[in-house]
Amino acid sequence: YQLIQLGWILAGCCIVLIVGLQMACTVSYRWPVAACAAMVLALACFAVQSESVSHDEDLHEAGARYFSTHWLPPRLDSADMLPSYKASPYGVSYLSEWNVTYLFAGKAGNLATSAGLSERQGYRLYQASLLLLLIAAVALLRLSPFSLVPILVTPQAWYVFSYMNGDALPLAAASLAAGIALTRDSPLRAYLMGERRAELKVIAHALVFVACLAMMLVSKRNYWPIGVFIVCALA
Repeated sequence: YQLIQLGWILAGCCIVLIVGLQMACTVSYRWPVAACAAMVLALACFAVQSESVSHDEDLHEAGARYFSTHWLPPRLDSADMLPSYKASPYGVSYLSEWNVTYLFAGKAGNLATSAGLSERQGYRLYQASLLLLLIAAVALLRLSPFSLVPILVTPQAWYVFSYMNGDALPLAAASLAAGIALTRDSPLRAYLMGERRAELKVIAHALVFVACLAMMLVSKRNYWPIGVFIVCALA
């Protein structure tokens, strides 16, 4: 258990080091990326030590727990829905609407339990990993650091990456999609305006952008209007 916890912290330190070396010549990146990476490490440590932090965490975990043994969502009249209803203080179930993050979290929970961690720790580490992936993507794609600012300066935003819920994945996807499409020096925007050829960087940005929109489409419906706004703004 201690080795696993240490391994996660070391992995985070490696990310910080790699990003720092890569962006050493770009001053505007260093502080936002370092701050967000430090936040990820804090969330990772928090995730493997603390008890429940949200009144509906059990309900979200019930949704993820179903997908630990399944790949497709249940029918609404299926007996498999009962555990999630019992976990809910409101008489509702997150399995009644499709949100792909519960599938990913369920499989992450399986990996965590096989590594000696608890199921809850696995879910929370999955959530923290989404923020880590967002930071890495912003750095590797050389996007504007302002892509990270809304999450960095909003406690309610980065809080969703600290426990199991259905918002972290679409929030990360929306932030990355906005960073790719709406920044002034966006290669994708430049290509659509006829100012740039379809080179490798443009194709990479386009593929990641489409993947983000796809993640938003199969995630919490609250984020669909953001996807529509980004596409309209890009057009």
